[in-house]
Amino acid sequence: MSFLLVAALSNQLWFSTQQDARYYTITPKVNLDSSCECTISVEIQRKGSQGESRSLQKSNISLEARKERALGQMKLSISQGERVDITVTLSNGSNIEMKTQWSSSPKV
Repeated sequence: MSFLLVAALSNQLWFSTQQDARYYTITPKVNLDSSCECTISVEIQRKGSQGESRSLQKSNISLEARKERALGQMKLSISQGERVDITVTLSNGSNIEMKTQWSSSPKV
């Protein structure tokens, strides 16, 4: 059972987030066991009083094994009452399929 836990913790996909008075800076990061020719997709959904929007971007990326890497960076201004959801998916089409999500706190 410990072996399974170590394997599950080896490949990691997460967000590093910073917030100042006006902006959120959101950086998806990854660290993999083995090198990978992967496809990354980033989906951003915004909902607020002005309506809804959705953006989806995909690209191919080469990742080195055991090397933490930023996959990009987003700087967002989020208005009161607005909600933003970001989903990042990383896949090589066979043995690597990872997904993580970040959501802003709804401001009321």
